[in-house]
Amino acid sequence: MYKSKELEALRARIEQYAARHQVSVDRTLVLLHHEVLVPVGVFRNLSPLEAVVVYTHDHHNLSFTAIAKKLEKQIPAVWTAYQNGKRRFRSPRASPYSIPMTKLRSRTRSILELVVFYLHDEMNLRFVDIAHLMNRDERTIWTAYDRARRKR
Repeated sequence: MYKSKELEALRARIEQYAARHQVSVDRTLVLLHHEVLVPVGVFRNLSPLEAVVVYTHDHHNLSFTAIAKKLEKQIPAVWTAYQNGKRRFRSPRASPYSIPMTKLRSRTRSILELVVFYLHDEMNLRFVDIAHLMNRDERTIWTAYDRARRKR
């Protein structure tokens, strides 16, 4: 196991990097892990699964197999989502919020539930703000959050 001095040194280096490049420590860790960040703007005109699949396949060149593994979904479901979504996909609107793809991994919760839960609990956004960002009704957002909370 790592010694506490090594961990402290690593933490200090990460904080220095974050300060030097004017990014948060969380963003620095995401960059270190080569994490795929999905901007919230992609969810405006597609279903959440279609939006994630089309965005990651077209903008990050991930294969359907890689996407399926990252989202814990079946490959045929990912391929179908891509086929259904690619015709309607538009460039994502600029949004100050992005969601790490690892936060969208679950066998029991939907992508919408995971997105809403992340934006509400970790980004401290109100339901009305999430609804505006995703072009959804506020009641839909609340329902998705409530379902995610119950499944937790």
